[in-house]
This record gives sequence, structure tokens and C-alpha cells, in this order.
Amino acid sequence: MELRQLAYFRAIVEAGSISAAARTLHLSQPPLSYQMKTLEEELGTPLFVRGARRITLTPAGEVLYKRAEGVLHLADLAAAEAVRAGQEKTLRLGLAPSTVAGMAGVLRKLQQADPGLVLQIEDGSSFALRELLAGHALDAAILRAPIPLPGLASTVLFRESLCAMGRQGGAALSLEELAACPLILSRRYQSLVEEAFQRAGLFLHIACTCGDSRTALTLAGAGIGTALLPAQMAKGTGLFCREVLDADLETDVLLAYDGTDPSPALSLLLSLLVGNEKEASR
Repeated sequence: MELRQLAYFRAIVEAGSISAAARTLHLSQPPLSYQMKTLEEELGTPLFVRGARRITLTPAGEVLYKRAEGVLHLADLAAAEAVRAGQEKTLRLGLAPSTVAGMAGVLRKLQQADPGLVLQIEDGSSFALRELLAGHALDAAILRAPIPLPGLASTVLFRESLCAMGRQGGAALSLEELAACPLILSRRYQSLVEEAFQRAGLFLHIACTCGDSRTALTLAGAGIGTALLPAQMAKGTGLFCREVLDADLETDVLLAYDGTDPSPALSLLLSLLVGNEKEASR
């Protein structure tokens, strides 16, 4: 059964006869009669009783007419939504969880610069987003370095320090003071932290490692230990964020994209990010 057959069937019922429907549809009568005969054969039951002037629906025809109305209405809605979606400007953007707070202001500016733009946000680890980007499922992604990006263009947006996050506040910590704390490490930054402690000749007290930075935040909030995470991630968590002195605990935030033919939406984002980078450097 095809949508076209249902539309023809509805037109015949509403016109009252096949000949009248043919005039309405700007068709000749024989093809329309053939379509109805084919539909009846497929269903295995007659749909009309053909009178001299008007057709009369059989019980099967009455049921089909009621259902055809709903099916055709849904088809019209689907077509309208598809057209509307094709006319919308979209930007498919990946955001690593630790970059969301730092990017929120830029995305607000992007929305203000182009109110008609629809953002399709995909969140996930930097490595998962890189794979989506490589598979052309994203237009761009905001990622945390270090991460290899073969075949992709990238630009450093800003550099951010890791800070000590926990339920206890206070002044900045030295690396030696941090060595006395049970630490919660996201595996994303584990090697960076381990190298800093090794260079300082200090013992690293690891209480827990986890794959997602958001998990590390939750565990720190539960008092399991002190999480070492990018400072932006402390916003809105209720946790204290203490600077770590005398240690090179910094990570770059990157914009990665296919640089061959950026869309207008991606070009606008790039221009805003460059402007934002200049502002941050002043």
C-alpha cells in the first residue's frame, strides 16, 4: 500500500465517485480505477460498492478511510518538518564536559550573532568526540589536549590550570602540601599529575582514579578526596577551588574541525573564538 493510493482513495470518497475524483486530481479515469483495483486486490477485500452516480463504502472501506486520514496527516506533518529542518541553519558541536563552562559565554555570543542558528550539542570524552568528528557526525568539537588529531585542523583556544577541588577551602597549595592529600584523578590528567610529582620528587597519594571528570567532581563532593581538575569545572558545584603553586599543571583547550570547507555557522564560531582569545589575552 502506497501513500499515493491512500490519497487517491480519500479523494474518491470525498468526491463521491471515481470520475469526479479524477477531475479534481487532474487525472484520467482509467489510471485511477486501476489504482483502486490494485489496492483492493492487495487488501483482499472490496472497498466500494459502485453505484450509477455515487460510490458507497463497504465496512472495510469505512475503516480504511478513517485510518487513511490519520496516515496522510502524519505524512504531511513529516514532510513539513523535513522542509523546515532543511531550511534551518545548524551547527553540530561536540563539547568535552570540562569545556562546557568555559564555552558557555562564547555560545551565548554565537546565538546573539545569529538567532536563527540551531546548536546540536554532543557531549562526551575528547577521544569519543574526535571519532565523531572524523566520521563527519560533527562540524567541530572543543577538546582537551593532549590528543592526536590526524587529518583535522585545530587551534588552541586557551590554556587552563588544574586546581585542587574539595569541600575544604583555604589558600593556594604547594605541590608538597598537595602530596599529603588523598587525590581523585581523572585518567585524562593522570599522566600530567604523575609527571609533576615525579619532577618534584614527591609521593603521589591516589585515593581514586576515574574515566570521567564529572565523576571525580561527585566523589570530591562526597569527601572521598581532592580532585585535580580544570578550574572552570568548579563553577556551580559548591566545591572550593584552590590554586596549586610551583607545578606545571596546565592543559590546552582546542577547537578541532575539518578545515577543508567550513560552513558559515562554523566560520562565525571561529571568528567569535578568535575574538574571545584576543580578549582573554589582554
